[in-house]
Amino acid sequence: MLWDKIISYIINSYTVKHNSNKVYLAFDHMFSHSNYTIFMISMRVGTQGIPVYFKEQIIIDGITYVSNLFNNKFELIFTADRWFNSTNVMKHIDALGHIYAIRLKGNVTVFENGKKTTAKRLKKRKYKAVVHQDVYITKHHFKTNIVISNSIDTATPWIIATNKDVEHAICNYSYRFSTIEFLFKNQKSNGFYIEKISNASL
Repeated sequence: MLWDKIISYIINSYTVKHNSNKVYLAFDHMFSHSNYTIFMISMRVGTQGIPVYFKEQIIIDGITYVSNLFNNKFELIFTADRWFNSTNVMKHIDALGHIYAIRLKGNVTVFENGKKTTAKRLKKRKYKAVVHQDVYITKHHFKTNIVISNSIDTATPWIIATNKDVEHAICNYSYRFSTIEFLFKNQKSNGFYIEKISNASL
């Protein structure tokens, strides 16, 4: 695929201008037709992003592909919205040695200090993030950290699962918007562009 070759060339030549060596990646679904869904991973560049992977509903393979694309040259941080609060996705990112910052649904089952509850019932504070370390989620008892931000700027609290860097979990997740949302604006305003991407991924 031509796009893969272009992206591979760009990544091999890519350098960061900051000392952290972090690269932010966001994944989400993009809808081309009512019955056709594309899984897309985009890389944050400045205040926008570029798609580095898009296929039809291949999530784990896509994460692996993008991980190999960067060839351990950078610290990769994967971000995603509530539709991707899968422990399998989190486990896979962690196994690859990367960071995830994934928003959880409020009704996700949580075990904290052996007590069963839901993510939305975890302790939170107004205007200040609260960290819950070594919390288990779902019936499979997957251990992670949960950071909750209850800001006045959000309709509902952000409940972010992360495996590392809890101090910056909220900030890491917030970069998702500049990485992925501009593509959604193009999708709504430029059907031809999305049609080209869809055809290229077939």
